[in-house]
Amino acid sequence: MKKYWLLLIINFVNLIFGQNVNLQKETLNFTQKRLNSSTIIKFENAITKSPNDTSKINALYTLGKVFYKLEKYDQSFNSYSKGLTIANKIGAIQQIAKANEAIGNLQFKLGNFNKSNFLSKSNIRFRIH
Repeated sequence: MKKYWLLLIINFVNLIFGQNVNLQKETLNFTQKRLNSSTIIKFENAITKSPNDTSKINALYTLGKVFYKLEKYDQSFNSYSKGLTIANKIGAIQQIAKANEAIGNLQFKLGNFNKSNFLSKSNIRFRIH
């Protein structure tokens, strides 16, 4: 339930700032649908077509969480990493921190404790801002 409220809040804030509405709708619909490979491919295509970097970052984060829950850790890592790359490019500090945290949690899940610890420590500087 928290996931839906969080997505609703994110979508509302993005609508206020005039960001890409189509990708936001796709993100919301994506989290409410039964997931299968065609749904995931459709969502990935919507991400690729979106001109809005902030919406892409949020959608890639959502996609990464879905892959994580499906235990497709390589694909989860790729989604988080793509979002992190875009966030670094535009200087989106909160999204950088969010992506680093997700990647750190993923590394912890995979037993890569040193990588997880490094990401946690490097993430502190983003959380302070």
